[in-house]
Amino acid sequence: LKDEQVELSSSDEKKYNNLKRAAQREILQNAQVICCTCTGAGDPRLNNFRFKQVLVDESTQSTEPECLIPLVLGANRVVLVGDHCQLGPVIMCKKAANAGLSQSLFERLVVL
Repeated sequence: LKDEQVELSSSDEKKYNNLKRAAQREILQNAQVICCTCTGAGDPRLNNFRFKQVLVDESTQSTEPECLIPLVLGANRVVLVGDHCQLGPVIMCKKAANAGLSQSLFERLVVL
């Protein structure tokens, strides 16, 4: 650390970032369960992970594309939890709602 400016030097910052990434990778690799949002499942830190099971809680409140993010990453089993008769996805844009984004994946599957 630089004594007077209380900031990392360029090389110290690089070392810090490498150590941080290594720690995050080790934590994720040793975890039995990883919890995240549907959108968070697309985080680059999870790129090399394939999950056998995916549970989406409150799936009726997620838009269909949002809900598909964790599912397209290699899930063998999927559990969608929610009540399609209650609050659905909140869509602020009328064009997006009219295009079908106001229907959750859960609701689409119930209608089948």
